[in-house]
Amino acid sequence: MFKIKTFTTVAIMCALVLTACDKKADDAPQKEEAQTPPSISAEPSTEPAKDESAAEEEKKDEVDPKEVEKAEEDIEHEVDPSATEGLEDIDFSGKILTSDDQLKDIYKGEVKKSVSWKDKYGQQVFLMTFEEQKNGGGLIKAVLANQEGDGSWSVTREFKELVSSCEFDLVMTPKLDQAWSLTDLNKDGLGEVTFGWVADCTSDVSPLTFKMMMADGDKKYAIRGNTKVNVGKDGDGKTVYQGGEQKVDPAFDKAPEGFLAHAKKAWDANVVQYP
Repeated sequence: MFKIKTFTTVAIMCALVLTACDKKADDAPQKEEAQTPPSISAEPSTEPAKDESAAEEEKKDEVDPKEVEKAEEDIEHEVDPSATEGLEDIDFSGKILTSDDQLKDIYKGEVKKSVSWKDKYGQQVFLMTFEEQKNGGGLIKAVLANQEGDGSWSVTREFKELVSSCEFDLVMTPKLDQAWSLTDLNKDGLGEVTFGWVADCTSDVSPLTFKMMMADGDKKYAIRGNTKVNVGKDGDGKTVYQGGEQKVDPAFDKAPEGFLAHAKKAWDANVVQYP
């Protein structure tokens, strides 16, 4: 009898414990399901993920506008090698000056630049010289000459620029370059010379008088104006220049095809005075 009571008591206690546990579970607050914010779709993205290596390559291919501008500024004008076909013994070193004493008869002053060559008319030479003047001035000359059969020289055309006096800084800079100065653009067997100079008196960093010319035998073609000077950067970081104005000689209207385009390229390659 004692055992039955004990068993019954134990069973009743267990039943009470189970009831209490179930009730506690029912009374516990229910955890809400996570809600997707209305601004973000719960749908998986259909856009394919961009491969990191591909993204890096794409970034490398992007072109910086400033780099493009710099590359354009650094471009030098070089003519097509075929532009000098038919011209022989081309020399920019001035060797002819030491090998031919008779050349001294056609110029004065110090030779700053020169080029010599042979074309269908024989031996040719082009000299750019400088002579000091009184009161701080200077004279820059260019002489185109042809050698005669007896070895003497005959001046075909002469060009000059005079700064009569200068109490500040005299700038007399000849422009003659192997890359673009000697050509035969019209294929007539006669070499053309493209040349120029900066000639001015200045007391500051400002545009200076600048000319670019072409000599084709006794014919002259010119672009006149002034140099370009770097005066800083604009709001976008682009270089701002002052000057660079040019006036094209009307003689170019009757010049052979390609002359003006070539002269303008030579101008662009030399017009910047202070980069």
